[in-house]
Amino acid sequence: MVHGILGLSWAEWLAVLGIVGAVYGGIRSLLKNFGDKIAKPLSQQIAGLTQAIDDLTANSLREHNTFDKRLDRHDIKLGIHDAEIGTLYSEVGLRRKEQNDD
Repeated sequence: MVHGILGLSWAEWLAVLGIVGAVYGGIRSLLKNFGDKIAKPLSQQIAGLTQAIDDLTANSLREHNTFDKRLDRHDIKLGIHDAEIGTLYSEVGLRRKEQNDD
């Protein structure tokens, strides 16, 4: 009778353990290589892209607020001009056309 476990001899068990160890080492090496060569640089690029998008968003918000303030000032100027033109029409005695404010 040959000594072993589950019907396999010691040599067969050592061969199975060797194969499992080689497969484990290969997969571990591939995953480590993937992490170092692909995942880490990709993660750094994504972080840079995220920062660029955040900067662009902040700049866009600043520009929007600037244009909004300028638009408000122009709106006030147009209101003043409209009142002045209305006064001129009244002084001259002309009738203004009705405005359709959409």
